[in-house]
Amino acid sequence: PQTHLATFFFGVLLVVLLFALAHWLPRVPGALAVCAVAIAATFVLDLGSYGVALVGEVPSGFPHLTIPAVHWADLAALAPAAVAIAFLAFSDGILLAQTFAEKNGYEVSPNRELVALGSANILAGLWQGFPVSASQSRTSIVDSAGGRTQLAQLILAVGLLLFLFFLTGLIALLPKVALGAILIVTAIGMLEVASLKGLYKIDRVECGIALGVTAAILLAGVVPGIILGLLLSLTTVLVEVSRPDDAVLRRLRSDGKFHDCLDDEEAESVPGLLVYRLYAPLIFANARHVVTRLRTLVDQAQPPVKWLVIDAQAIHDMDVTAAQRFAELHRELVARGVDVKIADAPRPFREELAKVGLSEEIGGADFYVSVKQATQAYARQFDVAPLPESAPPVP
Repeated sequence: PQTHLATFFFGVLLVVLLFALAHWLPRVPGALAVCAVAIAATFVLDLGSYGVALVGEVPSGFPHLTIPAVHWADLAALAPAAVAIAFLAFSDGILLAQTFAEKNGYEVSPNRELVALGSANILAGLWQGFPVSASQSRTSIVDSAGGRTQLAQLILAVGLLLFLFFLTGLIALLPKVALGAILIVTAIGMLEVASLKGLYKIDRVECGIALGVTAAILLAGVVPGIILGLLLSLTTVLVEVSRPDDAVLRRLRSDGKFHDCLDDEEAESVPGLLVYRLYAPLIFANARHVVTRLRTLVDQAQPPVKWLVIDAQAIHDMDVTAAQRFAELHRELVARGVDVKIADAPRPFREELAKVGLSEEIGGADFYVSVKQATQAYARQFDVAPLPESAPPVP
């Protein structure tokens, strides 16, 4: 009921014109052409008399250079808002920059983006401007018009100055619906359905986050959408870290080596030997889960476990909390007659073990350079004949 028919139909015509130009005349800057057509239509048909909203009068000239008078008493009031603006402006800007960098095949330096954004805000303050940030709409328009380098921005700045000094009368005749049509077509062009389908096939959780953030941006704005994306991403990381992937390695009959085998592969377990691999750092978020998992595996093993070999090649980090829990588990298993061996331990993992005194407690003889060396030592001690590594595949 609140639709203005003249504005609606004129906007539809402009959208159709933009799509037509993009399809049949891709070299023509569609946004500029549509603005020219819209201004000409206003001049010839007097669209303002039909109720079509126009941009209206724009003050001409350049703002004066002014050194703002800021007192020490003002800093306490301005600092919280300034920090919030800086954080949100940079988050919005770097997200937009990376989006178009991936689209057009170039790299983005976050440090350079931050320096440029800070410099622009300092200069804007000297000319009484608003806080400067990236603009999705203007960036999309420049990209759709073929702008790929900084030269496009320089030409845009020169054109803006010319309009400010000499052509503000033409801007006053521009219908606002023309700007809306440009933004609509540009936004549609940014939708990458194929990429979304690919993301759904690779990781459905990430796809869900992408859809949720997109919906939040459309419904609540860019800033709430970014905040939601950060929270969802952080939650996902914490969930993944708290329940990391792991595996009980089994001996593959085709080569005699221990692998993370599928259930349908020709693999076997060695009696009394449990080889465990963790695919994540061992930190406070997953320490309880990993310790409980190891305890359960040892309890359920038949025949009882004599050696627990931990393949530590993926444990590139371990914090104090995890080290303490690991030390408690080690003492518990040793008291039960289970020898704990560490294989292929990275340097950060060994250093954390040393900090809590566990390296001395385990003993140098219980560290092995590889799972192969550890399992061979088990075979020698308990007279277990391993399959030769050159054994032919089982038919």
